[in-house]
Amino acid sequence: MDRLIIFILIIFSFLGCTRGFKPPPPEHETWRKHGATKLEIKRALLECGWYSPSGTNPYESTNQEIAQWDRCMKNSGFVNSSYFCEGLHNPPPACQPDAIIPTRSVERRLNSYYCTNYGKNTPECQPPGQESIPQKSSPADKPISGFEADDYFEQNRFREQTNQLQMDMQNNSNRQMEKMLKDTAPKLKH
Repeated sequence: MDRLIIFILIIFSFLGCTRGFKPPPPEHETWRKHGATKLEIKRALLECGWYSPSGTNPYESTNQEIAQWDRCMKNSGFVNSSYFCEGLHNPPPACQPDAIIPTRSVERRLNSYYCTNYGKNTPECQPPGQESIPQKSSPADKPISGFEADDYFEQNRFREQTNQLQMDMQNNSNRQMEKMLKDTAPKLKH
């Protein structure tokens, strides 16, 4: 009986030390731009085509749509810790370097699923010129400090360099494999 109690206590102590499931942060918390507030990030997401600033989507989005939204944000100067097109086995056309990517649109934001259904009175859904709705100031709406942004950009730059190195190594390996297969394949006589 004592062993059972000790065993149960050990199990509960281990369970208390684990982090457990932690859901991913809302989409607007994963993007950064030096000097941009959370409100500006939310507006940019909606202007690029996201269904909501949190990233929740009532519909099943295609990889093409997500890649376009992601690239629109990046083309607007925002950075994210990941790049959607990386790691996709069959990347959509929007992942190609020469793809035509939509630009931000205030009209798209105001007519977005989020603004028309949920956020009519939220600051991110106000038309230009009506943005100054009285609201409580919070630390989340203050611009990111230079130090925080520099640290974030440095981490992102390191990730991009690492990813580029991995891609270069994979491409080089693929070329070597193709050459080896070509050199060792039996020659056909005509």
